[in-house]
Amino acid sequence: MVTVVTFDGSLIGTLMAKQAELELDDQAFAARIGVSRAAWSMVRAGKRRMGQKTLGGVMRAFPRLTDDCLTYLRDRRFSVPANVTDSDLLQVTKEASA
Repeated sequence: MVTVVTFDGSLIGTLMAKQAELELDDQAFAARIGVSRAAWSMVRAGKRRMGQKTLGGVMRAFPRLTDDCLTYLRDRRFSVPANVTDSDLLQVTKEASA
């Protein structure tokens, strides 16, 4: 059976494509990014936003998605003052997920 995953340009779409590429079920993918299966399922369904712990897990599991995680934080999570840099956001995310 072939699973077709469309890439919608969002971080969640990217993660869903990565999950399909790696052929991981929800439990295995959630473990890879350090969250519960239920949390990942809610993120996928759009019922929950990704928090710092989830984003930190994504960055550890998939370092190439760090810029996408920072964009997600900047655009979706909260309003960031103009003087806060991406490296400030990265540091906060690393501390929260440690």
